[in-house]
Amino acid sequence: MDEVGGILGGEKQYDVLRGPTGPLVYPAGFVWIFAFIRICFGTAVRPVQYLFAVIHMVLLSFAVIAFRKSNVLPWYFLPLLLASRRVLSIFVLRLFNDCVAMMFVYAAIANAAYRKWMFATIALSLGLSVKMNVLLFVPFALVLLLRTKGFLTVLRYGLVAAAIQVLVAVPFLRVAPKVYDKKQLSIVLKFIGISCTGI
Repeated sequence: MDEVGGILGGEKQYDVLRGPTGPLVYPAGFVWIFAFIRICFGTAVRPVQYLFAVIHMVLLSFAVIAFRKSNVLPWYFLPLLLASRRVLSIFVLRLFNDCVAMMFVYAAIANAAYRKWMFATIALSLGLSVKMNVLLFVPFALVLLLRTKGFLTVLRYGLVAAAIQVLVAVPFLRVAPKVYDKKQLSIVLKFIGISCTGI
């Protein structure tokens, strides 16, 4: 909430936006979602917890849709999705942006399960606009699309995903495009480096 305080004050220079933990490191989708939450609820925690409980239920709904379509697990395993205390903590106590990003990822997975590729692409790109860890799902999405739709369709969907990233970042790109691009590129490179190190 502190990181988006600057944007509500009119600041569009991305490297100036910061909070008590340091500079803003998330993409523009994060800024708009959390700015909206701050506009709606101020700094009150309880109503935001209710909002994140709803986000949790939406994510679970998409997960159940995907699991049911896949026919991998019998229905009686689905209640286990509710059993994780860590997940509940992340959603209702910590209010992390991972919750919003993963809601979009599960929306993408559910749409892909029903072969609604454009909706899946849009949802995945929206998730990526909130947090870069969604990049982990992109190679899988590319392989899946290449196998089912072919290169030209993948290219078209890739352009749609890129357009979404540009649209959410327009206010920052107008003021200081190099600053925003450099910040996001450094995050992607760091993310790739950490992923490669982990492998």
